[in-house]
Amino acid sequence: MPDEFVSDVPWRWPVEGTRRVSVAYRAPAHAYGPGHRGMDIVASAGDPVLAPAEGVVAFQGVVVDRPL
Repeated sequence: MPDEFVSDVPWRWPVEGTRRVSVAYRAPAHAYGPGHRGMDIVASAGDPVLAPAEGVVAFQGVVVDRPL
């Protein structure tokens, strides 16, 4: 993992209870290649979901007709 992504900041799971990942991280072959640059975590409707660590939202918008 590149140093720019390594952190000593404490991280916690954003949901309580059983930890289940529905879609895992898939690295792209190159910077603009297909992949899944995060992981999707299973939660039930109405469950509280918290930020896993302190941070700043870097982007919020639509990419290829998909809200992010």
